Amino acid sequence: MQFGMLRGNLRVGPIVPGVFQGDFECYSMAMYQLESNQYESGGKIVLPSSVLERLTRMNIEYPMLFKLTHYDSKRYTHCGVIEFSAQEGKVYIPHWLMNMLQIKEGNRVSLEYVSLVPCTYAKFQPITMEFLEFTNPKSILETTLRSFACLTLGDIITIHYIGNEFQLRILELKPKDEVTIIECDMEVDFAPPEGYVSPKRVIPVKEEMQTDKLDPEILATAGLQNFFAFKGSGQRLDGKTKGTDSPGLNDQTQVRRGIPNYSYKPNKITFPSAMKLAKTYTDNNVTDVTEDSFSVFEGKGNTCRPNKK
Repeated sequence: MQFGMLRGNLRVGPIVPGVFQGDFECYSMAMYQLESNQYESGGKIVLPSSVLERLTRMNIEYPMLFKLTHYDSKRYTHCGVIEFSAQEGKVYIPHWLMNMLQIKEGNRVSLEYVSLVPCTYAKFQPITMEFLEFTNPKSILETTLRSFACLTLGDIITIHYIGNEFQLRILELKPKDEVTIIECDMEVDFAPPEGYVSPKRVIPVKEEMQTDKLDPEILATAGLQNFFAFKGSGQRLDGKTKGTDSPGLNDQTQVRRGIPNYSYKPNKITFPSAMKLAKTYTDNNVTDVTEDSFSVFEGKGNTCRPNKK
């Protein structure tokens, strides 16, 4: 039987294929000696090189995934590893992950190797409305999730986009409550934030025109009762004023134009005659115009060329 070596605070015992567990001091990425700003985005941690040595001698599945548990709060999550360059006995994790697990600098955590199934469906709930104000939040989430290795049901993850931080709660996962999102075909869905009220759709109310309440003077103005076509005067190039005045067409007859069809029905086109549309409006009722008041082709025409005598 082969025994494991004592490295850092790893538990000493026989090496069982596929089983790894160790206790570490937990610190945030800000305490890491190298440039760690890029490691704050995502759900991966930095482990000592001794963990890699031990895992390579075990019959494990790749990628390497771990269950991280805080002893004091009893909270746990799952994460991946980005490097094996930490000091012995220490583990460095993103600051948002420390806040979610209620871990303080130097607290003891337990790290256990696990094997997770690929994710097929994930549903997220933004904590605030700002994330949904983007044009395509689903595309943004799919891009930022590339820095994560796995998801745990109930976690509130933090993603970074254009210098801002957005928190999302994991509401649903399939096929299990702990899944890996590396090399998987995953469907992403969103739930509205708590307290979100969808805007009400305002449907314009169709106002029907009531002719019995209209002022006859307004109707006469709308009908252009006093309009005469081509009435006015013109200007000649030679400066003379002879023949520049025009009495206009139908100067002696007042023509009512633009009378609306109040019997109009949607999706129906009618071609009523001018006799049916011409009406005389009074204060209380509407009466048809008699045939004597309307004559077809009645009137006279004007010509630009003067008559020769």
